[in-house]
Amino acid sequence: MSSVCRSCQVHQRIKEDGLCKGCLLGLRYTFSYECQRCHRTQRIPHPMWSYQCTPNAFSTLTWACHQQCKDYTHWKIVPEDIAKIPQDERPEGWPDVTKKP
Repeated sequence: MSSVCRSCQVHQRIKEDGLCKGCLLGLRYTFSYECQRCHRTQRIPHPMWSYQCTPNAFSTLTWACHQQCKDYTHWKIVPEDIAKIPQDERPEGWPDVTKKP
């Protein structure tokens, strides 16, 4: 069934508790992200990392900045949270941080 996700407000298939698949994943793995515009950080309950081409790139998807911008902006995961992303949830091409050099 397609409806509006109660977290990201996007019209898509709802999985459970009024949340889409991405927001359900984001609830399990909520990380801090840096806003591209104001450079402040906020915790986002959505896998914004999955919309980043690389760990240092900003997301292609926007999310509301509740810090200074008060607008939808692009985000990137903060460096200290990158290693917390499960390896099987990392975008293709991201480095495997579980491997030792």
